[in-house]
This record gives sequence, structure tokens and C-alpha cells, in this order.
Amino acid sequence: MCSYEALVDGLRQGPGSFASLVYHSQVAYEFVARDGSPRAARFRLIPHRDGDDDDDDDGGCGESGLLDVNQQDDVSTSGRRHGDRRPVDYLRREFIERLQRDEPVTYQLQIQLNSSPDRPAVWNPQLVCIHDCSSPLTLT
Repeated sequence: MCSYEALVDGLRQGPGSFASLVYHSQVAYEFVARDGSPRAARFRLIPHRDGDDDDDDDGGCGESGLLDVNQQDDVSTSGRRHGDRRPVDYLRREFIERLQRDEPVTYQLQIQLNSSPDRPAVWNPQLVCIHDCSSPLTLT
């Protein structure tokens, strides 16, 4: 995936909460498995869902603030949504208020393992891993 596509994939506009965003590791981590074979791993946190949210626009991730198709064509114009009057730090405020209400923030940790850490693509942070959050990351 090219740099522009990776940029678009990382942009969000007016997400509802930090708790509704997907977090990806920026780099792959190398480790040696018990059998002695080298592996590379990337991680992501996806918002935990109860299964009653059928919004297909989020790729199954429960993520808010994704750019629509028109915005993806020209990200230079995808600043704040017109009329959005929330304070600049609204996400931080909402997160603090959520924690003060003892409302849980839960994520699912997913790991993508790669058995060929010698491939340059494994280490390229501009390559987008997998978008389908409804299924776990796969072993390759």
C-alpha cells in the first residue's frame, strides 16, 4: 500500500471517543518462538463490541470518525467537520469523564504473526495490516 493510502487509513474526523478508535502498533516486533524460528508481530487494539452494533461503515471495528469516500480522495480538505463546535480537547475530556463514572473502556488485543521476518514489507509501517476487525489477525 502506498504512503497516501496509509495516510488516509490513519486519519479520523470527529471520532466520538478515544474508546471507539482502533490502535495499531507502528512497527513490527521481532522475537524468537519456542521452536527457535524467528517471527515478527504487529499488534492492534479494537474496541470491544457486544455484537448488537451492525454498522458496516466501520469495517467491523466499532470505530468512529472514518473518512467517507469523497474525503479520502482529497485529505487536504478533511479538517474538522463543518459546524463541529466541540472543544479541541473533547476526546480527552470525554475519556476522563468516562473513567470518573467508572464506565469501562475495553478493547480486544489482536496480534498478527509473520513467519517471514526477512521480508522488507513486514517492517514497513506505511503498509496497512488488516481491516477486517470481525475476524482475528492471521498467522502468515
